[in-house]
Amino acid sequence: MNDTPQTEPTQRHTLQNKKRQLLIEIRHYLTHPLALIGLVVLVFLPLFYGVHAFLFWSGIIPPLTKDVGSVMVHTILSDGFMGGLYSRGAHGAKRSATSPA
Repeated sequence: MNDTPQTEPTQRHTLQNKKRQLLIEIRHYLTHPLALIGLVVLVFLPLFYGVHAFLFWSGIIPPLTKDVGSVMVHTILSDGFMGGLYSRGAHGAKRSATSPA
């Protein structure tokens, strides 16, 4: 009986040490911007889409018909495109206003 409570903290401590060693080994790779982007793509995007998949599977978000779905996709893509153009234009205008004429 006394062995069980003593082994659990030891196992947790060993696991924490392994995690710490792993982070120490890979931290120099995470200084490169592309590695950070890859980390976001591999870790955070599946979590983001997993939440949406759960909402679909649970029935909170109902499935769409093909007609409504195509309108939604078109709206999302056009809004994203226009947002990209707007943000690019805003940054370009800011730079040109500060540059000498």
